[in-house]
Amino acid sequence: MDFRAPASIREAVFLVACAALLLGGHLMFGALTGEASAAIAGAWSLLALIGAFSLARLDNRMTWPLAVAAGGFTIVLAFAAASLTDIIPGTAQPIWAQLGLDPAATLDRSETRLEMVKLCGLGMTFLVGWGLGASDATALRAFKAACYSAALFAAIAIIMDLGHIGPKTQAGRLEATFLNPNTAGALFGAALCLCVGQALRTFRQAGQKLGRVSFAGAVLGCILTFTALILTFSRGAMAATAVALFAMMVLRAFARRWTFRQLGLGLGAFAAGAALLLALNGQFYSRLSMLRGDSLLRRYIFDSHWQAFTEAPLLGYGLGGFDTVNRMRLTVESYAWLWNIRSAENVYLQWLVEGGLLIAIPMFATLGFVIFRTAFQTVRRRAMLGPLHALLAVDMVFLLHGVVDFALQTYSVAVFWSFLLGLQLAWSGSSFRRGIGQ
Repeated sequence: MDFRAPASIREAVFLVACAALLLGGHLMFGALTGEASAAIAGAWSLLALIGAFSLARLDNRMTWPLAVAAGGFTIVLAFAAASLTDIIPGTAQPIWAQLGLDPAATLDRSETRLEMVKLCGLGMTFLVGWGLGASDATALRAFKAACYSAALFAAIAIIMDLGHIGPKTQAGRLEATFLNPNTAGALFGAALCLCVGQALRTFRQAGQKLGRVSFAGAVLGCILTFTALILTFSRGAMAATAVALFAMMVLRAFARRWTFRQLGLGLGAFAAGAALLLALNGQFYSRLSMLRGDSLLRRYIFDSHWQAFTEAPLLGYGLGGFDTVNRMRLTVESYAWLWNIRSAENVYLQWLVEGGLLIAIPMFATLGFVIFRTAFQTVRRRAMLGPLHALLAVDMVFLLHGVVDFALQTYSVAVFWSFLLGLQLAWSGSSFRRGIGQ
């Protein structure tokens, strides 16, 4: 069993603040409104500032990956700022000239400015996670803070659903406070990966008193997040989570040299539990029967907005401008398909439509670098593999789910992932270095 010094009061307060912000953002209906998202962005910026004064000096092996990620992120913000003007030839939208106003690539300057503020908030959240990942001990506590705050949110969501508390958009499906069951499904799928990672880490310590408490807490988190995921009846979230958990089990098997029998038992137990829960509720099968119709709708949305992207491929129509673009594409033929959508149902396409190639490619490349760097560094480690594999599984959940839905367009979900991305980038390359509060 790992015996680590207890957290200092300063570190404990800092971690509690992180957990409270993660949970609070979800409870504020995902921080969907501009005011709520700006408040959350400001709070994380303040935490990043506080953390900067507590962070010990770090060597170049840890800071250069952060510099690469920061460079890519800066390029995203630079081109987003450029979209407020016509500095790049051929990107200005004709509507500005028709109105006799200063030209710009974006259709809505105020929305684009708000999105830039939100992006800065995500960057600050990433920095907080990165600072906490500077040492194994602090990183593990931060991992637990994210894990158990998500499990607590799952418990709240289940109570709300069973007690019919709060607004709902789709009867019979758990939505938490997101007003969308698919967004809730993606978050709880990611949270389940965290809880499974914690359970795997504490399993071998379950024979000791403290180990039993940790393992029981992790198992309870698995039960809560798994139940919440099932109650969302989100096909995309369930599929993405299943693939991510399978990949995590395979990684664990190779890293810990599991036998095929041990791997089979682990996967079989999870599959049996999932099959049992799904078999006891016929609503999931009714959701499957709607798959063809929903696929046609998503294909129509994709085709329509892919065409919009091809008409403004460099800087798109401006960050935050999807609603405006969608209204512009309403016709007699398309109205029945597009009138009530608020996203492209595909995170990658939406970034292309709103930001064009010049904004989307640096963002995709930055995310790819962080995830690839984490995976590369994790292969070289021998400790903390359970949590690190769980963080990679979370990445997979969001990357896969983003192909068919828009959970990451909900700000608190994006904040949750940004925190974990920063944590994994530093943690995967750390080796008991001093960090925030250490």
